[in-house]
Amino acid sequence: MCQHTEPNYLHRLTPLFFMAIISENLTGDVVKAHFLPVLQTLSKDKVANIRMNVAKSIQILGINLKAAV
Repeated sequence: MCQHTEPNYLHRLTPLFFMAIISENLTGDVVKAHFLPVLQTLSKDKVANIRMNVAKSIQILGINLKAAV
């Protein structure tokens, strides 16, 4: 998950796609502890495409976590 600090924006997209896919198999505590800090960092990214994908990832995380409850 350290790719969220890479200079290449395509590398910063990778953790977002990873989080969206794997979140359906994780608990809310894991998501909160490990994914939210990355999402917070990337939500302030200078590239608009990254910020848009952060929003999409948050939407998917919300759906997956709601389904798990």
